[in-house]
Parts: sequence; structure tokens; C-alpha cells
Amino acid sequence: MRIKFALRYWVRRDDEAKTFVAYIPVLRLYTQSKDKARLGEAVKDLVYNFVQLCHGRGILDDVMRERGLSRIVDSPQADSTRPVVEDDGEEYIMVGTPAEPERYAVPITLLVGEREMAECLP
Repeated sequence: MRIKFALRYWVRRDDEAKTFVAYIPVLRLYTQSKDKARLGEAVKDLVYNFVQLCHGRGILDDVMRERGLSRIVDSPQADSTRPVVEDDGEEYIMVGTPAEPERYAVPITLLVGEREMAECLP
């Protein structure tokens, strides 16, 4: 299964646990790494595993809707080599093949999780 995404996340240092913590507000998920350089990989692994698990259980639409994301229905493209999602700086999650994607757009204003984001800011 193809998964493509662009999501923002907040990073903070947990001195007590001696680790870096990342919070992905739109998904309301946390991950951690002892090494700040490896935190990006931990975030990537978390999102892939989360999306795959939800998709495999048939609950991806419900989970994304609960988090304020809306599904975008694209018409199938004749040219499957052309990218379905252009990297325009927007946050998104795309699941599926280029011919039949499930794409979820992240709303511009996210009121949910505001408190959790504030806790992660330095």
C-alpha cells in the first residue's frame, strides 16, 4: 500500500526521560527518540504504522473524520505517472495507488489539540 503524507509536528526535550518527544497535532499522536536526528524517522514510522493499521481494520475514514480531516475524492487519472498530490506546502495524507487514492486534507485551523501543542512548545 502506498502512503504519502506531509504533516507538521512539534518537538520538545523531555529531560527527565532523556529523550526527544514529537507530537503530531492533527493525528493526536506522540512518538519519541533518544536522538533528535532519528526523531524524524520515528515520526515517519508512527504515521505509516498508524495509517496502515487503521486502513487494514477498515476504520481509516472514521479515524480521519474524528480528527477533523476530510476525504478528497479525486477523479482517476489517465496518466498514472503524474503525481496525484503536488507538494504545495499543505498538510495531507494520501493512501492507495496513484490511480485510486484516498486523500485526506488537513484543515487550516485546528482547534482540537491546541492544549497538547502548547505543552510541546519550548
